[in-house]
Amino acid sequence: MHRDLNFSNLVMNHLQFNILSLGYSDLDSHWNFKGTCDYFNRLYIVLDGEGMVENEYETIWLQKGYAYLLPEFTPYDLSCDYYLKKIWIGFNMQLIPGQDICHALDKCLFKQFDFEKLELLGQRITSKKVNDLIWCHGTLFEMISELLFEEELLTEDKMKLIIKYRDVYEYITTNNRFDLTLTEISDNTNISVDKLTKEFKRDMGLTLKEYIKQQLLQNIVKDLLLTDQTVGAIAEQYAFKDQFYFSRFFKRQLGVSPMKYRNRYKD
Repeated sequence: MHRDLNFSNLVMNHLQFNILSLGYSDLDSHWNFKGTCDYFNRLYIVLDGEGMVENEYETIWLQKGYAYLLPEFTPYDLSCDYYLKKIWIGFNMQLIPGQDICHALDKCLFKQFDFEKLELLGQRITSKKVNDLIWCHGTLFEMISELLFEEELLTEDKMKLIIKYRDVYEYITTNNRFDLTLTEISDNTNISVDKLTKEFKRDMGLTLKEYIKQQLLQNIVKDLLLTDQTVGAIAEQYAFKDQFYFSRFFKRQLGVSPMKYRNRYKD
């Protein structure tokens, strides 16, 4: 019997799982942040103690032996009363550059896992051996897959929309700058500005300008956390007119200055 595997091939051949940052933390009551909102997904794996993540819609207790997936662009208050030992990673999972498949989530996902496996992950994640780290990468991907298993993140119709705007996404990804205009995108994708703005909002649920800003902030955050570039160099790279204007833009979006954001999350 012949089966149509076109959709399967499309997804599995293009799926990218990227770990942007990771850490191993022993926390106490100083871990207390209000309105934390990242431009990447976070996975918390609790090895001991307890903490809490909450917003206006839900309150989730972080418990030993559980993993928690906090989706991108979703604000949470983070707190620990006494003690919390956890592994955390920042990641994205994309089929098309700039389109994270977890973006459709609007809640924290959590699940209990075999604790011996979590302990082994805690031991190997700081290893200097490549084989250990390959195992960690695969284990983290497997855990995220299990957390997402019952969520319908990407229907075939949604995939068709992503393909429809493939050229737009790729142009924005390649030319992601503060001064990027809709006219420039239109000229390089052969879609009129009027058609592009109307259809993109209708199909994707946000304006194209909002999407460009999201991608710009996501790239800036990556550079702050994953490189040692100065704030001034990052501002110049993304075509801000000066460092002051860049810092004001960043603080307006995330509530803290670029340097404070880097100092809070990089280590």
